[in-house]
Amino acid sequence: MNMNAKQTEKALKILEHYGEDKQRRQLVEECAELIQAVTKLERAQESGDIGKITEKVLELVGELVDVRIMLQQITMSLFQDVSKDMIYEQMEYKLQRQLDRIAKEKIDRIAKEKRTANNG
Repeated sequence: MNMNAKQTEKALKILEHYGEDKQRRQLVEECAELIQAVTKLERAQESGDIGKITEKVLELVGELVDVRIMLQQITMSLFQDVSKDMIYEQMEYKLQRQLDRIAKEKIDRIAKEKRTANNG
């Protein structure tokens, strides 16, 4: 989900106020908090406590939003030096690379299953 125009304008004002360096440091902090929220949700899911799970999902959503805002700000500052096309090309490259890895994993798994069946 992308920010709407009003939200983008607000994020730009915040970026301009604090500056790119400070916001990059803030991004690192927000990413750390996101990692913690993911871990806490995993623990809550293991406990099976629905109330805890709901609470941790809400915390995770909050951290995801914080990271998305920070990423939007950093992306806006990058657009001064990096074209949108370059960013989209990198996205496409990385998505395709991961799909290629998945295809290779499937091929490797099938080959391993065949070897196991032939040896067993």
